[in-house]
Parts: sequence; C-alpha cells; structure tokens
Amino acid sequence: MSGTLPSNPVGPINLAEGCNVPTVEQCRAYAANYKTLAADPLNSARRSAVLKNISQSWTALSHQLEKSRGKVWYTLYKSIEKHTAVEYAQRDFLLMRDYACLVVLATVGFGIAAFVELAATRLAALYVVAMIAQSCWSGRRLRTTGSDLSRP
Repeated sequence: MSGTLPSNPVGPINLAEGCNVPTVEQCRAYAANYKTLAADPLNSARRSAVLKNISQSWTALSHQLEKSRGKVWYTLYKSIEKHTAVEYAQRDFLLMRDYACLVVLATVGFGIAAFVELAATRLAALYVVAMIAQSCWSGRRLRTTGSDLSRP
C-alpha cells in the first residue's frame, strides 16, 4: 500500500466549539484504525512501524485525557464534598446498598427456610414474592440515589 497517510481514517473530528482536543472515544477510534492500517501485509516495514507508532500515540493521548477527566471530576467533587445534599446522597446510597444486600441474603436464606419449615407453601411463596419486590424496590432506589441533585 503506497501513498500518503490518510488524514482522517475514521472521519472528521467534531470538536466542541472552542475545544482543540478530540474526545477519548475519538482517540481510541483513531488508534484502532491506525493499528488496522499497520497490519496490512502490503505495507513496507517502515510504513507499518510508522502507523503502529501513530496508533500508540493516539492510545497514549486517550489515556492522558482519561486521567485529566478524572482529575477534573475529583476537583469538582472536592469543592462540594461537604455540601449537605452531597452528604445526604452518600449516606442514602450506602444505606440502600447495605439494605439491598441484606434483602437478597434474607430472600435466599429465609426463603429456603420458609419452604422447609412452613407447612403452608402459599405463605412461604408470599414471603419470597414480597422479598423479591422489596429487592427490586431497593435496587431501583439504589440506582436513582443522588439523581435529584442534578435538578435545580
């Protein structure tokens, strides 16, 4: 494969207005595409090495962007960490996490015991159904904990 290197192997980079850096996903797409181009058997050894180096550069850039994104989020979190709503959301999340685990354990453990010990299987089945419903409710509550913080 001869010729010049393609300038946009996966399409144009659509950057946000005022932003000069591609997204992590765009970097990964470029890296994957250049890696595929480097694997072409029609390439010379030099061209394959250059394409492989370009792919590694895009991969390194994606890692750097991920690190910086984490730093930005951590800085943001640190600025509101002591806010009452954040503390409430954290407390609520931890409570719901522990509650959901206990409900699952109780459903399995006490559910089996209910079927073994109770003569009325309907009552045991009702208990298990109630515990499963409670597990679904606590799981839903766990997933939505803190989502109301984004509302003004």
